[in-house]
Amino acid sequence: MGRYNHPHLVRFRQSFQDGMHLFIIMEHCEQGDLAQLIASQRQTGVQFSERVVQRWLCELVSALDLLHTLKVLHRDIKPQNIFISRGAAKLGDLGLSKEVVTGVTGAQPHTQCGSPLYIAPEVHMGQPYSKSVDIWSLGVTLFEMMMLGHAFSGPDVPEILRNIVHARHAEIVGEWSDDLTRLLLWMLEERAVCRPSTGDIISDGY
Repeated sequence: MGRYNHPHLVRFRQSFQDGMHLFIIMEHCEQGDLAQLIASQRQTGVQFSERVVQRWLCELVSALDLLHTLKVLHRDIKPQNIFISRGAAKLGDLGLSKEVVTGVTGAQPHTQCGSPLYIAPEVHMGQPYSKSVDIWSLGVTLFEMMMLGHAFSGPDVPEILRNIVHARHAEIVGEWSDDLTRLLLWMLEERAVCRPSTGDIISDGY
């Protein structure tokens, strides 16, 4: 992560080895991760303001745009891998990141990585995937920022996976603007080719 210099990417400080253990020191984000903040907000029963959600989304899209420009997929965007420092969102934990190498064959990455609740439909179905998997994961994370709950649920794991594959997410409720709701639905398009790119989202005002 050290080579990705961006104000909304958690910075690598240094690493050292002690016997069999490798220690990695990262930038400290004093407000913890987004998952903790969502859980705390859920206890109050009050949703984040749209202003806060829009700010975090803008910052995360900006960081993701750099990675995608460098042909790097994050592949594990979720609230636990987003950290808050002085009110700003920072994308962290690039442990599953992968450079997109098409080469002469045009082959695309197809390994299933990341957390099941945030994995895009095409990955669950074992299909080749592209940068749009990160857009999907960020969309699922945006849903949680807005709703304070998971986008996809069900009585058992197979049903949850079916809901993900068919993009059958929970209802969007609250006093959210039409623009933000429209963007969320765009990011959670079942068909990867129909999702926006980071550039599309930035052009949309984020």
